[in-house]
Amino acid sequence: MGNKKKKWMIGLAVFLLVMLALTIISRSVYAYYLPLVEITTVQEKYIEHGFEEEGLVVAGNEIPVNTVSGLRIRQIPVQVGDRVEAGELLCRIDLEDLDTIISGKESEIEKLDAQIASILQNEELAKQKKELELTRAQEDYELQTRIGDTKVGRATESYVQAKEMLERAQENGLSEEEQIALEQSIQQSAYAESDAMAQRDADNKSLERKMEDLTLPEEETSTLEVCRMEKEALRQNLNRYEDIREKNGEITASEGGVVTRILTEAGARPGDTAIFLLADETEPCQLKVALTREQK
Repeated sequence: MGNKKKKWMIGLAVFLLVMLALTIISRSVYAYYLPLVEITTVQEKYIEHGFEEEGLVVAGNEIPVNTVSGLRIRQIPVQVGDRVEAGELLCRIDLEDLDTIISGKESEIEKLDAQIASILQNEELAKQKKELELTRAQEDYELQTRIGDTKVGRATESYVQAKEMLERAQENGLSEEEQIALEQSIQQSAYAESDAMAQRDADNKSLERKMEDLTLPEEETSTLEVCRMEKEALRQNLNRYEDIREKNGEITASEGGVVTRILTEAGARPGDTAIFLLADETEPCQLKVALTREQK
């Protein structure tokens, strides 16, 4: 009985082991045939489309080179694309033409100097003339005052004498006709005194106004100031020509760079615009490419 129970327990254990093995095998087969899915985060990406095309490398910034306007260019030893260092020759100015211009500027300055000297001389003469007129006006005023005072004094004296004559005549007795004549004489003397005073005051007032006019400051004219301004402008311009002459007419690069454009030619007289453009090496260059519609 005991052996039978033992065999039954062994059989059960074998059965359970077989079922466990079959379960593991079936699950492995099931997992093997299951599809695997990988999950990733959505990202933005460009669709690349490559092509080849020729382009042109251009300067990111250009440095202008100027010179004094009106100078004739004699020689340009550089070409577009040449690299130049600071102080390197870009072009030469026609020295004979430059000397002619300098001589002309000096002549213009000399003319202005003569004109300024003439204006100053005329102003000095006008000042002396005005001072002389003022001195004479003062002398005339003093003389006229003395003459006027003398005339007034004489008229006053005649008036006083006429009154005294009337008083003496009245004391000695006089006729009505004599009375009337003496009174008319007194009246005429009074009128003469009044007229003398009025004339003296009028003459003095006229001379006083004349002296006031002579003491007024002169009207300022712009002629002298304009001449001085023109001379200063010519002098500054001449200094620029002379600086170029001292450098033997050589126009050089202020800093290093590549010649990108030449805006003048030998024999020309450039204006106030730049005559050269140099690529600024401190700025990055740019690549310019022309794309077709399909490439875009």
